[in-house]
Amino acid sequence: MIKQLIIIGGGYAGVRAMQRLKGVKNLEILLIDIQPYQYLQTEAYSLIANTTNITHITVDLPSLCEYNENASFIRGKVSDIDFSKKIILCENESLSYDYLIISSGNYTKFPKIVTGLQEYSIGIKSFKNAFFIRQEFAKQLYALMNRGIPANDKYFNIIIGGAGLSGVEIAAQMASKSNEFLKLNHITKYKLNIYLIASANVVLKGMDPYLQNKSLRRLEKLGVNVMLNTRISSVEKQIVHLNTGKSIEFNFMIFTGGVTTGDYIKKLKECELTKSNQIIVENTMEIKNHTQTYAIGDVACLKDKDGNQVPSTAQCAEQSAEIAATNIKLSLKNKKQKNMFLKINGVLVALGTNNAAVILFNRFKVSGYIGYLLKHLITWSYKSSLDTKANKIHKQR
Repeated sequence: MIKQLIIIGGGYAGVRAMQRLKGVKNLEILLIDIQPYQYLQTEAYSLIANTTNITHITVDLPSLCEYNENASFIRGKVSDIDFSKKIILCENESLSYDYLIISSGNYTKFPKIVTGLQEYSIGIKSFKNAFFIRQEFAKQLYALMNRGIPANDKYFNIIIGGAGLSGVEIAAQMASKSNEFLKLNHITKYKLNIYLIASANVVLKGMDPYLQNKSLRRLEKLGVNVMLNTRISSVEKQIVHLNTGKSIEFNFMIFTGGVTTGDYIKKLKECELTKSNQIIVENTMEIKNHTQTYAIGDVACLKDKDGNQVPSTAQCAEQSAEIAATNIKLSLKNKKQKNMFLKINGVLVALGTNNAAVILFNRFKVSGYIGYLLKHLITWSYKSSLDTKANKIHKQR
C-alpha cells in the first residue's frame, strides 16, 4: 500500500529528507513551500555584499522534485495542521498524509520591547529581504562614488544588530567589499561605517573562543565598529538608541538578533513548544505524542547526546533530516525506530573576501585564506550536487 509523506518546507532539512527518501518503495513525497526555490541562507552574506549572484544561492525546487521520481512539489502556505485527522490545511486546499515532516525553518524575531525595531530594520531570513539589502548596499556604494551623501556630510552608517553567525558574516563581508570598492575607486574623502551591536561581551556567543577571537580581530582589522555589551533600546527613522545612552544615525539597519517559527506553528496546541516556539521532538525526530510525524531543522528543538540544544545551522538541519528519513524507512518496514543524536562536526565563519575561520571535528583549526578555501569547497559541493540533479531534468525535456 502506497503511503503519502508530506514535507513542509524546502530548506536544508526538507531537501535533505526528500533526497534520502528518494525511490523508497511504496512512498510518495509531496514537498510544500511558499516559494519555488531553496534559499541557501548560509550564503546570504555574499548576496548582500554583491559578491555572488542569485543563481548561486538558490535551487529550483520543482526541478529537484522531478529528479526524485517519487516526489512532487506544490507551492503553498500552510495555515494549520489537524493531527488527529492527518490533514494539512493550506490557503486554498487541504491535504491528507500518512507521514509528515515539518521543516519550515524560522524567521527573524523582532522583540516588541524594542520600539521601532521591526518598523525601521530588516531581517535576512528570507531571500526577498536579503536581495533588498543587497540593492540598498549597492545604492550606498553608488552614492559614494557620485559624492551623493544624503544623511551625513562625509559618511554612510550601516547598523547590524546581533553578533551571532549571520551578523558577524554580514558585517565582515560588507566591510571587506566597501573597503575594496573605495580603494579601487580612489575614494578617500568619504567613509562607509559599519556598526555591529553585540549584547554579550564577545561576538559569536556560545561558540569556540578560537572563532570568537579570530572573528573579532578580523572585524576590527576591516574597520567594523564592534560594540560589545551593548543593547538596542529603541529605533526611530534612521536613528538607533542604545542602552549606553549613545544614539547613532544610520542609512539602513539589519537585525539578526533573534528568531521565531512560522505563525501556524504557534497555533499547534497539540505540540510542546519552547519559548522560541520551536517544536520539542524525541531523539527519533518524532514530535512528542505524535507517531509518524516529525519536525526537523530550525523549526525543531534539536539536542546532542548530552541533552544540550544545538545551534540552528545547515549542518544540524541536515543531520536531523537524516535521522527522520532513517526512521521513516524503518517505520515503513514495521521496524522499531532508532534514537539518534546530533553532533557538530565543524563550524565555518566567513570573514570577508578570501577569509574565514574554521574548526573541524573540534581539533582542526584554521583561518585566513585556507579557511576560506575550505568553506568555499563545502558550499560549492552542496550547491553543485543539487544543480547536477536539477539539470538532468532540463536535459530530458
